[in-house]
Amino acid sequence: MKRSKKILTAAIILVAFAGCPSDKPVSDKPTVEEGKGLKILATFLPMYIMTLNVVEGVEGVEVNILLPPEGAGPHGYHMTPGDMKKLAGADVLVMNGHNLDSFVGFPKKTNPDIKIILTTRGLETLSDIELDGDHADDDGHDHGPVNPHFWVSPRNAAIQATNIAGELAKIDPEHAQEYDRNAKSFAEELLKLEDDFKNAVASFQNKKIVTVHNVFDYFARD
Repeated sequence: MKRSKKILTAAIILVAFAGCPSDKPVSDKPTVEEGKGLKILATFLPMYIMTLNVVEGVEGVEVNILLPPEGAGPHGYHMTPGDMKKLAGADVLVMNGHNLDSFVGFPKKTNPDIKIILTTRGLETLSDIELDGDHADDDGHDHGPVNPHFWVSPRNAAIQATNIAGELAKIDPEHAQEYDRNAKSFAEELLKLEDDFKNAVASFQNKKIVTVHNVFDYFARD
């Protein structure tokens, strides 16, 4: 993948935060012919984009997305029969964790053999902002004690991609070097993006962010 395309992909990761779908939906068409090779299912758009970058060019790998990218967010989403069919047929499920993709329920009940990759394992966490009780109950925005929007930080997204590659290497050791190489390349682009952001905000006198949802905590921390 060319550098310009990877930068665009990284930017999509930053704007495709929970509850706010991307303006340009990503197709969920499998990367290889259906029914062959390793079948990977990502829960929602940022997980899908990371996984695509990690498996780029690896033969026999099919990547699909569970939550429809066309205007859907993980908050309050309910699984459909079609979603359950996707889950039942997958070999690997790539998740964010920390309650953000809890709409999946208990994947092992649907598919006892599925391997689950939690991309945020080992990341430093920030506490979630306490929400108004009515708001949390009505639309499912109550994440629990941890803010789950890790990927909005390019640094975190780089680690998440590396986590995906590491776990895929265990599941599919034949292609371990390819996964590792792709993850390192993608992480490098994300860290360059982080540097670009830091340079851009260095001269800002007011560095406060006002938002309707607590998405930017890890970005602001960086």
